[in-house]
Amino acid sequence: MSATRRVIAILGAGGVLGAAISKQLAGEAETDLVLSDVSAGSLQATLDGLAPVANPIETVIADVSVFEQVEAVVARAVEKFGRLDVLVSNAG
Repeated sequence: MSATRRVIAILGAGGVLGAAISKQLAGEAETDLVLSDVSAGSLQATLDGLAPVANPIETVIADVSVFEQVEAVVARAVEKFGRLDVLVSNAG
């Protein structure tokens, strides 16, 4: 991974604002994403709305009211990409 790359996790990625943030960031070549939402259907709708991207996008179903599930989002980012640079807390 290049030193200029950044890893961003977006909580609430299945909502309207989360989908818009995801769409914007997915188009940036040096950004790796972990998208999360409590609803698998909403999260899939966000993924379906993204233009094809070169970088893989990780997804995690998580309820932000459950601390361990938020920890799982962070853990997935670190496991897949080696770190987490930004957490967009958009859920709730």
